[in-house]
Amino acid sequence: MLLINRWFGSSLKQWEESHTISSSSKAKAMILITVTFAISIAILQGRLYLQLGLVTLGVILLFFIWRLKKQTLPNQLSIKINKTLQ
Repeated sequence: MLLINRWFGSSLKQWEESHTISSSSKAKAMILITVTFAISIAILQGRLYLQLGLVTLGVILLFFIWRLKKQTLPNQLSIKINKTLQ
């Protein structure tokens, strides 16, 4: 059902086929995580332990997203192959 969704379908198909994510999806995810965690931390003003917990969780999530492989375009792939053959 989600694979035919107009918003998520192409990204999910890409993930299933190559375990990669597009650069724009990666950037959007990192921005969304940063904004939502910043708002949550601001709401919890005065509760230092909860704020530190959210900061820790946010950093872990950003690191996880950062580690995901980006989609390689066919042009970039041929350049990498040519470099390794030389």
